[in-house]
Amino acid sequence: MTSPLSPGRKARARGAGLPTENIRSVRLVCPAPAAPMPARGAGRKGEERVGLGRGGDPDRYEDQKGGNGTMTGRAAPADRAACAERLLRHLRNEGGRIGFGAWMAFALYDPVCGYYFRPGVKIGRAGDFYTASAVGDAYGAFWARDFARRFEAWREAGAGGEGFLAIVELGAGDGRFAAQVLDRLAAERPEVYGRLRYVAVEASPWHREGLFLRTKPHRPLLQLVPTPEALLSGDVLAGAGPVIVFANEFYDAFPVERLKKAPDGRLFWQVVREEAGRPVLAWADDVPAEARAYAERFGGAFSPEHVFEAPLEGLRLYRRLAEAFPGATFITVDYGLPFAELAAPHRREGTVVGFWRHRLRDDWFERPGEMDLTAQVPVEAYRSEGEAGGLATEALLPQGEYLVARGILDFLQPAVGTPAERDPFHPIARRNRAVRALILPDGFGQAFFVLVQRRP
Repeated sequence: MTSPLSPGRKARARGAGLPTENIRSVRLVCPAPAAPMPARGAGRKGEERVGLGRGGDPDRYEDQKGGNGTMTGRAAPADRAACAERLLRHLRNEGGRIGFGAWMAFALYDPVCGYYFRPGVKIGRAGDFYTASAVGDAYGAFWARDFARRFEAWREAGAGGEGFLAIVELGAGDGRFAAQVLDRLAAERPEVYGRLRYVAVEASPWHREGLFLRTKPHRPLLQLVPTPEALLSGDVLAGAGPVIVFANEFYDAFPVERLKKAPDGRLFWQVVREEAGRPVLAWADDVPAEARAYAERFGGAFSPEHVFEAPLEGLRLYRRLAEAFPGATFITVDYGLPFAELAAPHRREGTVVGFWRHRLRDDWFERPGEMDLTAQVPVEAYRSEGEAGGLATEALLPQGEYLVARGILDFLQPAVGTPAERDPFHPIARRNRAVRALILPDGFGQAFFVLVQRRP
């Protein structure tokens, strides 16, 4: 649908008592949380190579020489030039022009130069961006309890039989969230932990290494899957009972096509071509059929010349997952906007941004493979795609509202009369700041949404 979400009376969600629709204006850029952030790496912030520190500590990074299988980090300038040349060769091999989505896929996922495939710290102070699980363990603790409650509700309803419980985390990254969830379940919900299989889907070899180390105590129930395709084509979930498919900042990492309509109604898509030995952006009218279908379905909200993104690959995967695992509950957390906000005049050039060292970059070609590229997730498109695949929407809320409604304030701890009242680095003070960062509008609370869908 292309109409904005209703700001009026909120429908009540089935079972959970949550409103299903209440997305308000959110900010384009996720701000750094208010809490002091634990750095992913302790190395210098230059362009030196870094690797996993000796002893296998995923939070400890040291300068190391590359080669012989060593995990290397930030690209050196020579690597940058080589990747720029690799991109140009890719363009030439494709006839001198590719769609923006194909170029974005190359920049993010090329096995040699892709951002997510090249070694290096990406999350936290030493990386390029923050995620909610990097704020502290409150985020993982909240979701561990939420997952456990859902499994218990299934058991009480007589659903799931004797099969194992399954949590599938799409884009598991460095394993920080998985470790938080599993630590909490092992300590507080042994009846759930004892029946659990945790499936971590992560394409990056660098991230899989950190994930493997960080979740070492839980290895018997952990299964690493390299890609969503492997999840869909394999038998990982054969024999499973209740399944939760959790995706936190996963769909924003998918390539997007960039589209716009001319005043006369013609549709254009953005392409990348070579000009004077450098990739440049241009507009073309030979729009692929799938992108045209997206524009016909969702493009009515946008005025002429307003650039909007079509996350075709992400939507395609979401629909396939919904159809492949009909008994699953899908929980998607990401930064995104309803179409009414995406169509606002100040977003006339679209929402694609580049992140490098926590700074926005306007030239998306300047650091191939070193810079994260992302776009706001069109929340209504994902909701619509899930519903078209047979899912019912249980909740679609700003993250702060969802977390508060489901009890995250229980994780606040009294600080008055304790050392935390005077020491901002005390564990209680840090935990309380982390909770606030997750729910307040100027942190993650309003910039992120939570979409929960399942079969009726």
